[in-house]
Amino acid sequence: MSSIVDRFMRLFAGLDRAYGTYKVNGTKGDKQIGEAFTKHEPVTTELWQKHLDGIQGLGIVPIRDDASCLFGAIDVDSYRDFDPAKLAGRIEFFKLPLVVCRSKSGGAHIYCFAKAPVEARQLRERLQEMASILGHGDCEIFPKQAKLHDRGDTGSWINMPYFGGLRGMRYGVKSTGDAYEVEEFLSFAEAQRAADDFFAHPVVRGQGSDWIVDGPPCLEQLVTIKLSEGHRNEGMYNIAVYLKKAFGDAWEKKFWEYNSMFCDPPLETDELKGLIRSMGKRDWRYTCSKKPISLYCNSAVCRNRTYGVSGGTGGFVKLGQLRKLLTNPPTWFWDVSRDGSEPATLELTTEQLHSPRLFQIACMNKLNHMPVQASGNVWQQLVDAALTNVVSMEVPSDSASSEGLFWDLLEKFCTGRAQAQSRDEILLEKPWTDDGYTWFKISALLAFLHRSNFKEYRAPDIAKIFKLANEREPDSVRSTRMVLKGKKMNVWGVREFTRPDSDFTIPDSVSRDDRPF
Repeated sequence: MSSIVDRFMRLFAGLDRAYGTYKVNGTKGDKQIGEAFTKHEPVTTELWQKHLDGIQGLGIVPIRDDASCLFGAIDVDSYRDFDPAKLAGRIEFFKLPLVVCRSKSGGAHIYCFAKAPVEARQLRERLQEMASILGHGDCEIFPKQAKLHDRGDTGSWINMPYFGGLRGMRYGVKSTGDAYEVEEFLSFAEAQRAADDFFAHPVVRGQGSDWIVDGPPCLEQLVTIKLSEGHRNEGMYNIAVYLKKAFGDAWEKKFWEYNSMFCDPPLETDELKGLIRSMGKRDWRYTCSKKPISLYCNSAVCRNRTYGVSGGTGGFVKLGQLRKLLTNPPTWFWDVSRDGSEPATLELTTEQLHSPRLFQIACMNKLNHMPVQASGNVWQQLVDAALTNVVSMEVPSDSASSEGLFWDLLEKFCTGRAQAQSRDEILLEKPWTDDGYTWFKISALLAFLHRSNFKEYRAPDIAKIFKLANEREPDSVRSTRMVLKGKKMNVWGVREFTRPDSDFTIPDSVSRDDRPF
């Protein structure tokens, strides 16, 4: 039988070139706090063993380099009065291929496993649908990205279960409230792996569609379970919005009927009349960010419904995980999305992170969307909140990153066959080496990179890399204006690379006339 570690590694097989870890420093209210950081090192059996032994926690990035996943999760960020056993019971009731584990902070991670690699985009869609069905539509979804951004970014990782076994309190939970023993959890999770067909089609549960025809998924779920006290007014207001869209002038009669059928107990006459009056006084829209609507939200599906939320214009983006690549100065990666769209990763400088105006411009470049510009105080609060949970990432030391590949290609460009024999031949897009430096036009380097199918960087990106290289090792890169055939040109110079020895020794057993073909 396979070892426990091997089974965990197969079940949670994510990005294999980096992992996350977390050092708990204390608590804030009911939540544990500490420092999270990403290490650019392979995920090994030793790391998993330390995790299971309770020595060092391990986080795995679900999305892999080819944008596929074998697992994902819904992160239920609830701490007070949260019962994971009830959640496991709802999963059983709806027959969903999910497994509940207690999380580090006292909430839950609801895992979904695949028998074969599935597109991250599809996995995110199915997880969002299931989160909505379970009443956790406002929770974070892992993977947080539909594809990796690259340039040193590794995506977002999630803490693995069974840190320290059962004593670490991050164990799988049954609907009875009992904990799964380690091997029992592995066997159950392996049996829950979903086939390709499951991920290819939307997950639909509940019977509300007969009453909410082509309307918001959240209302479909809410009329199925009925609106209880504390949620009736907000719920019925949103039902009124749906009825006005679907039935026009006949909506009021339906409104009274829906109150009787779907509120437990029904709203009083005066309350209902007040809601009806409010619908005529203001621009009525769904209140997607308020409970109970947010708990069952599935904006991607809703935006495609005839009587769902309208696309609209403007508005602010949804902010996800902020990550900090420990370059000098730092490079920031922030996951952002519009309602109903796949998340995208913005690569930001510290200046762009600091300025709401520059952030707005970055969104326009990446998302083709101009969000509302946040005020200074609001932006400071948003950034400060993101920095509280920022994940630091070590700078990769090998060629797995875009920057590492760039330096490899730069060396090939500077040491290849097409070398200038004089300084003026720099004009012919050739590199020229003299007195310990290789000089070239940036346009020549860019053309070489494109021919090598490397299109990650533009000229400003390369200038930034050269600047950072000089900060790490002064005078390793130079820039100047040279006079080339009477014209002044901006050129760059990098320290001369060691050229490979081309004088290979031919074995005596091989004739110079021998031909392989």
